[in-house]
Amino acid sequence: MALANGRLPQWAVVWFVVSSVIVCIDSLYVLGIHYRAREWIPNIVVYGWSMYGETDHLYNESGEGIRASNGWMPTQSQFNLIEVFAQIWCLRLHGRSSPATLSLALMVSAAVR
Repeated sequence: MALANGRLPQWAVVWFVVSSVIVCIDSLYVLGIHYRAREWIPNIVVYGWSMYGETDHLYNESGEGIRASNGWMPTQSQFNLIEVFAQIWCLRLHGRSSPATLSLALMVSAAVR
């Protein structure tokens, strides 16, 4: 483990990259439906997330579940975008071998879950 030199383990880097992509897609879907901007959401995202909406009514393509959440889902999505920003910042620090990398990674992982 190369933590002393400001580098994260490879699994942590992969986790941040994969989770950032998934969280961005989810936030795009929820906020697009919430703000009635469905035309800005790529069809592949709408298709995938609306398939999931067949089992989880909150993600229903009609947006009823998102609107019925009393603002929780859009608010959560906005905070998720802050999480993605922090993960990308952490990955930048990782690339520079900054000693702050591990602290930021721990904070991001603990504060948003």
